[in-house]
Formats: sequence, structure tokens, C-alpha cells
Amino acid sequence: MPSFDVLCSEACNFRYIAVQWDKPSTYGDALVTGYKVYVNGIIEAILNADQLSFTFTHGKWCEEYAFQVQALTSFEKLNSKVSEPLVIVWPGCRAPHLRRLPTHSSSCIRVAWDDPYLTEGVKVKHFRACCMESDTEKLVTPAVGPIHPDTREAEFKNLKRGTYSIYLEIHLYGTGDVIQSEPIHVTPAPAPAPPKVTVTVVGLEERRALDKLTCDLVNKRDRLIRKVGHKLKEIGALSHPLRAEKNKAVIEGAHTLSRIEEILENCFAALEHYTGQLIAHVSWSCPQSSSDTQISGFKVLIDGKQYGSPVHEGIKTVKIKLGTDQPIYKLSMITLSDKPQASSEESNSVDLLSQNFRPFCFYCYHSIHIRNARWPSQGCCKYQDSVMYERQLAKKLANQGLLKRKVPPPACSLLDIFQGEYKPILASHNKQFPTVILFWTPWCLSSQKVMSFYAKFAKEASSEFNFIAVSCGVNATQASDRKALIHEITANGWREDRVIWHCTSQCASSIYEATNHIWKNTNIGSHKREEADPENGKYMDLTEILGIAGVPTFLFIHSDGYIAWHGRYSAYDYASFSGFMRCTASEVMGTQCPVFNCDICKNDMTIDEESLEPVLQLVRDAPTQSITLSLPQDDHSLSPTRMDSPHTTSDQSADRLFKKRQNSPKMKKKKLTVNQRPYSASTYVQLLKSPYMQKTVPSPKVLNKLMRPQSGGARLG
Repeated sequence: MPSFDVLCSEACNFRYIAVQWDKPSTYGDALVTGYKVYVNGIIEAILNADQLSFTFTHGKWCEEYAFQVQALTSFEKLNSKVSEPLVIVWPGCRAPHLRRLPTHSSSCIRVAWDDPYLTEGVKVKHFRACCMESDTEKLVTPAVGPIHPDTREAEFKNLKRGTYSIYLEIHLYGTGDVIQSEPIHVTPAPAPAPPKVTVTVVGLEERRALDKLTCDLVNKRDRLIRKVGHKLKEIGALSHPLRAEKNKAVIEGAHTLSRIEEILENCFAALEHYTGQLIAHVSWSCPQSSSDTQISGFKVLIDGKQYGSPVHEGIKTVKIKLGTDQPIYKLSMITLSDKPQASSEESNSVDLLSQNFRPFCFYCYHSIHIRNARWPSQGCCKYQDSVMYERQLAKKLANQGLLKRKVPPPACSLLDIFQGEYKPILASHNKQFPTVILFWTPWCLSSQKVMSFYAKFAKEASSEFNFIAVSCGVNATQASDRKALIHEITANGWREDRVIWHCTSQCASSIYEATNHIWKNTNIGSHKREEADPENGKYMDLTEILGIAGVPTFLFIHSDGYIAWHGRYSAYDYASFSGFMRCTASEVMGTQCPVFNCDICKNDMTIDEESLEPVLQLVRDAPTQSITLSLPQDDHSLSPTRMDSPHTTSDQSADRLFKKRQNSPKMKKKKLTVNQRPYSASTYVQLLKSPYMQKTVPSPKVLNKLMRPQSGGARLG
């Protein structure tokens, strides 16, 4: 009986499949007289003994065929066993099914399809979409094609009313045969007109009024602290603290400061109701030019993606809530018809600025600044954290203003962000103009706001100032570290005219080199200096050398090359920022202020209670109710809800927009002590305890003396 080896494929293409085999081994008188070929278990051919291959020509595309061969002998009982099947798929392609897509015009039809089924080795050359009138079977010219093999949709435009049959042609490499899909029969549907959208942002005017008032109060607070501090030095209250009790200017300043602090607390409480989320009322009208169009509803789109569920046709206004992580959202709508194949084009788009509802930010201390901290967590950029920090630690005022001593900048070099080289700090200083240095942190909200103003002002005043921007809290020694920083600066247009030198606060000098300036300007220069280990030498930070406690901080360097002004300023808008820059520059250079009706020059530190009343009324009339109509928030990532946010609503109060601020628990009444007795306790004790007055902490001996109660008799000790 002959024994068979395995079959193998000789050729496989669109026209035929050829298989071959080796001559089987024979034993004794069992000579091979021919071969019997089976295809899918059916005898397809009987071949002569010298034929060792078979060509199959009448197969169908994409079908599987199992080939088997049996060797025949002169004795039927000695025929070989049938070989193992060789399964081969005839090369080819199967056309996908077409489906209709929504259109925005009554004269258009859009169709789409899935990937066609292709056997191994078969590739699509291109597609071609054809449209034919169903009544006349006349092709509508031109056909759409050739279409790229990666494209999966086609559109026919400028069609008349009627019924059309649309089919898809698939052209393949290696064959002239064209695969044609099953046609679909469609009729152009009239598309509805898009709605006209108007948006009202809830609380925007109130938030702007609060921001403006808070900025004004913050600047007055800084000026008062600086004024009272200078007055204390002038009257010698630092060495003789009791003199402050009898100084009218100090007492009046302290009282005004207390009132400002009280109003600031009210502003912070009111700001809580307008922070953390953007709430907008969206309304629209949708007149239709055709009476045949039946509207079934509307969709709200945020940045091109559907927000919530479709809205019923009878609704004309909804409420949406968005987070503040993304600064700008684009809102638009589309109209839905009773026919799913037709929907309107996008309506007019409205830009929603959520950054108006970010926490009020002005100044952030390095020691409490936390990257990636989000409102209302501790360490985010809200100014309340900085105020509490100043109160708790009696922090020395960060707004020193015009310096009496002419302090030259340290002799160190800073890292250029774009070139990656260290350059002297005053490399860009032109002795004809003053130099302004802005210390900022790239991920800080208050720094980003000021940097936008700073870059705009630098373009306008490039011929009047030298500008430097020092990035703090970033490591940019490696090119990969600077890449993200460079992208942020260029993407925001903060280097368009290259009038600002962008560098980091990292100094090229080691401890020994960076402190050369300190050694030369102190009375310990004759002492032995400690050499820094060049291998382990720590590189200094410019913020540590200059005592920059937080950001954003400004340094004004006089044209003669010394630091003349050190401080901060809360700018409500660009106009106030520009006025601050020009007024401060004139103060540094000793020239007349060029700003018309300058608020800084007025040095107004009084409180107008009448003008404050409308804004403070916002605290008493904090919003509590929202409109009852709102969109579902299912599976929408644009409106995150924080569990720890004071604005998180519960099931019982889903219609409430904000929660009322809970009353703080009543403090337990303390017993009356000597220093708490009315009229007898020293008024300077309260003044001394104020962190804003505590420019220099008294010694324990002086402090004990101050804490003694006043009496009508002679003062002892």
C-alpha cells in the first residue's frame, strides 16, 4: 500500500488554486496507477500516475476549500489512505453594508461603511461610491471617488427630491474585478435650522465686583502696614514700644487696618459662593423656514461633544455646570428632527470663560504653595491661605516698597531657559532705563495672570524698561526639564517680541561664590571664609539670596544698578497693572508720575462705607436657589463634583445652587482677665499682638513690661 506525504500549495490567486504532492512510496507489487483528488470531500478529478499537481479553477471568492489526494493501484484494496486535508481560502473580498449618516442639508446624503472583509494578502486599491436614481436607474454624476482605502464615508451633494439607490464599489490590487455592495434606497430629508443661542453666566457681575473690591482692599492693606511700620520706626517704638500708644497716626492706622481685615473676611466669605464652578443659563430660539420640518429636540455641545442627554423640543432654557480646570469652553447646539438622518448644523458658538470663577489669587508663599493642589484644598492658589499664613506666623511684610538703602543685586548668574546657559543677572540691563524683575512660578494661577499683564506691558514699553522674568520652583538644568517650561512660555505668547529675558532662579555660583557679595558688604569680611566643596557644593537659589518669600514679586532696579523697590501689587485688570508699573518706575527714578488720576499716588487708605454697601450686600444675599431646569450630568467629565467642595449638592437639595455657609460654633466665654478689662488694659497690647505691627519681636523683658495693666498711679519698674 503506498504511503502519502503532506499536500502543499503551489499557487493561490484570484483565478485558481494549485496544489502539489510528492510521489508516494510503494511496497511490493502495489504500483501507483493514478490519483483521485477530493475537494471538500467530493471527487473533483482522477489523474494519471505521472501527474503530481492539480489546478482548481471554479472556486468562489473568500470560500474555504479542503484538498485531499488518494493514490490508486491496480488492486483497489491496496489504494492508499486519503491524505490529510489542505484547507485553502480562495482570495477575495466581501463588500460591507452601507448605512446612512445624519446630514445638515436637505440636498445631501451621507453614507458610511465598515471595514470590508479581506482574505490574507488582499489589499484595497480604492473605493468608489455611486448614486443612481431609483426610477430611471440613471447614475448621478459625478460619482464619489476614487476614495482613499482608509476612508469610510462619502457624501452626495446637490440632490433633487426623489429616491436614490447608493452602492459601493471596491477596487483591489491584482485583479480587474470590482466588488459591489448591496444598494441602499434613501430619500433626502429636509434638515432643520440651527437654534440661536444666548448664554447668561450666573454670578459673573457679582464676582467681578467682589474681585475689584478685594484687590482695592488688599492694596490698601499693604500700604497701611507699610505706613504704620515706617511710623513705628520713625517714633522709635521698636526700642520704646509704649510710644506707639500715644501716637495718633499709629492708633488710627491700626483701627483702619482692623476694619479692612473685617471687610476682607466678608469678601472672602462672599467669594466662596462664586468660586469653583461656572454656572450658565442657556436659552435659545429655533424658528423653522419650512413647515414640513418637525423638530424632536436639541443637543447641547461643549467643545463639540454632547453635554448630558438630548433636550425635549418644548424646552427653551437649561442650566449647565462646568469645572474651572479648563479655562475656556466652547458652547453650541444642534437641532434634532423626527428623522434621524437629518439634524441641523451647529449653532452660533459662545465662549465661556471659567477662569473668572477660579479662587481669588494674588500672592502665594513658597512655604505653603503646593503644586497640583486644587480648590478648595490647602495650598492651592487662593489668597486666603496666604493671609492666614501671615496672621499665624506674623510674617514680615512682603511689600517693602521703595527701599531707603541702595542695595546692589548679588553678583551671580542665572540659567537662561531658552539657551540653557548661565548669564549674569544684569546681562540685559541698559543703564539708560530701569530694570524690572518679576519672580513667578509657572504653575501658579496668580503668577500666570500677572505674567500675561507683564508680557503685554513689556511689548508696549520695550523702549522704556529692561524686563526679566525669573521662574521659581522649577529645575531646568537639563534640556528635558526646560522643554515643558519653554512650551508654556511660547504657547501663551510671553516671548513673541523677545523683550523679556526668561531665566530660572537657579544660580550658577556655589555657596562660596554666591555669598561673595554678602562677604564684601558685611563687617565680617576679614574673617576666614569657608571654601565650598566643588564636588558637593550646593547651588544657591536667587529667591533665598534676595529673600523672595513668594510669587509674584517685583524688583525694580535703578538705572544706576541698585535694587530700589521690592514688593507686590494686586491688579484687577491690565489698566491698573500698567498704571502700577509706570507709577512705581517714576517713584524709583524720582520723576513725576505719568499716570492720570493715579490711585497709587493718591495713597488713599480710607474706607468709603457707602460705596462698600452694595458689594457687601452680596454677603448677606448669597445665592441659594437655582433654576429648576437642568441637564443630566451622566457620563460627562466636564462638570466634576468634588466631595469635599462646599458646593456639592445632595439628593434632598438638588435644586440648590450653593449651600449656605454654616455659622461657626459659639466660642465659650472666657473669664475676664487683667488685659481684657475695658479701659484699663493697654491698647498697645492688642496692637503688639497684631502680626502686621510686629515688625520686630520685643525681648521677653520688654514684653513682660508691656503686658502689665495700666493704672492711674505711678509706673513702677
